[in-house]
Amino acid sequence: MSIARPRRISEIKPIFGNLAQTTHYQVSFGALPLPLQNHLNDRGIGWRFVAENAGLLCSSASLPGSSLGTADIVGDVTGVTEKMAHTRVFTPVDLTFYVDKEYKMIKFLEHWTEFIASGSNILNTEKGYFFRMKYPRDYKCDTVQVLKFDRDYRNEIEYNFYGLFPIATYSPTVAYNDSQVLTITASFSYERYVCGSTRSLDVTYLKGNNLIPQNVNASTSASTNNFDRLATGREEMIWRNLNQGTGRLDDPRPRGIGGPINNNPTAKKVSNNTNPTNAGWFRTL
Repeated sequence: MSIARPRRISEIKPIFGNLAQTTHYQVSFGALPLPLQNHLNDRGIGWRFVAENAGLLCSSASLPGSSLGTADIVGDVTGVTEKMAHTRVFTPVDLTFYVDKEYKMIKFLEHWTEFIASGSNILNTEKGYFFRMKYPRDYKCDTVQVLKFDRDYRNEIEYNFYGLFPIATYSPTVAYNDSQVLTITASFSYERYVCGSTRSLDVTYLKGNNLIPQNVNASTSASTNNFDRLATGREEMIWRNLNQGTGRLDDPRPRGIGGPINNNPTAKKVSNNTNPTNAGWFRTL
């Protein structure tokens, strides 16, 4: 049990003199799904603007958070109500952007949202136009990153989003008052995020997901070769780098299946009647 005691300023100063600041961060958008990027290209929003300028124009960002959905379990223990977690719930992130003089930032968000609801393939100026949603794989982005660092660039925390897309755009306000920089705010939903690096090199050397290599024990490193569990962010990156299935909507192959033929005699061949070209898939036992 801790006991209250006087503390010297010299003990406290190193703690409160090294707090993280809010003004050093970086937002980046990677490659968008090809149908979405083509839709944006036709409207003057090229991939260079998305990759190089969109993140730089982000004037404020909320770091992601999550909560656990729980259920009450009654009766397993007499007189005790237990609470069990069953779902991880992710809260949407809000990003605020400066608007450039060509209004590409507004067009980027507007036409991304427009594309999601344009599955009817009817010209939106027609009288009988109706909304139909596109397939998720055509509009969800898996390459959005928020990187928080400090002015000494020594430490950082990285958030990588999977299945991200805008769900709301808050209209910017214009008025005949003192001129200010025009901004637009959008709220993004996502399937999940990975806290820590997901770069292939970091994953290979067990530095992803905020791992510290010298603290990784043998059981943790061995678990990266288990291809029969639900994919974590680190395992998903490993499987993608090996050209193996991840079980996601954009990859119909089973988890851990695919890639080059495994000549290991202990490997078991997996047949796929729906796609004869996948006859070379093997599952590592």
